[in-house]
Amino acid sequence: MKAIVLCNIATPKSSASEDVREYLSKFLSDRYVISIPQPFRSILVNGIIIPRRLRHSTARYRLLESLYDGEMPLRKYMNALVETMQGLSQDWDVFGYLQHGEERPEDLVARLRARGDYTEIVVLPLFPHKTFSTYLSASRQLCRHLRRLLGEGVILRVTPPYFRHPHYIQLIQKRLADTLDTPSDLYVAGFHSIPIKHQRMGRKRGFNYREQCLETATQMFSILPHTTERRVYFQSALDRVHWIGPFLEEEMKGWVDEGFQRVTIACPGFAIDCLETVLDIGVVLREEFLSLGGKELRLVPALNGDEDVADFLLSLAHESLDIPSAF
Repeated sequence: MKAIVLCNIATPKSSASEDVREYLSKFLSDRYVISIPQPFRSILVNGIIIPRRLRHSTARYRLLESLYDGEMPLRKYMNALVETMQGLSQDWDVFGYLQHGEERPEDLVARLRARGDYTEIVVLPLFPHKTFSTYLSASRQLCRHLRRLLGEGVILRVTPPYFRHPHYIQLIQKRLADTLDTPSDLYVAGFHSIPIKHQRMGRKRGFNYREQCLETATQMFSILPHTTERRVYFQSALDRVHWIGPFLEEEMKGWVDEGFQRVTIACPGFAIDCLETVLDIGVVLREEFLSLGGKELRLVPALNGDEDVADFLLSLAHESLDIPSAF
């Protein structure tokens, strides 16, 4: 029997302050997210970052939750994706796992064992691009836990980053094409910023996050007329000195002066809509752009849990059977 485990960054259990605190503590304590040694990482996270940001983060998640009738969109779409994939496949059992969430690796293994005796498991990180805080954190840490808990009798495989996969490119092009009936003055591809330190670490290890993002954007934009203005920005940086840019939130302030009244933004680095897309761009950035004199800002939906996405991820899992075991 074979299983697929979809893996994504978690979201707070709810917008209650204690749930947001628990999530932030788990997420920021990941050594792949904040790359400083212990005990300094714990002191920084629990003694400085969380106390300073908890109230603001809680308010943001409370607003996000209100947009989805009390649900967190990442969990909602993740569950829908698992259900859709399972409905399309008789060859795989499909599981979802939200890293840094309320579920531990031991809980995931208990779910696996309760459902079947699997000889092969494919871990599928829902991150198109390779960087430390997302793809590498998910693939390495989850596989390490699964190997420890399941033993040597189970073959573990990990799907590679899919930022240039033809099927993925077709999917994000289709989402963008759905907006072209009403043309915009500017089309933007927004990707999550990462620390410059992580960018340099990646290049030393043979991968370049920035170049991956640019390649995805170039291929996605290839469906636009040649004369269409298109740009690539990075969002959600914690500061403007130590994170990669150019920064979406800053560059947006000059769009109206450049003559861009109508803007469409796609975020192909996010497989599922979440705080950084729905709230930060779809609400906050839109409101600021309109206040500066812009007329329209459209957010292209993420791939989320549609059937065409489920079909792609199943094919990605099948392709991974030709990849050597993760261990």
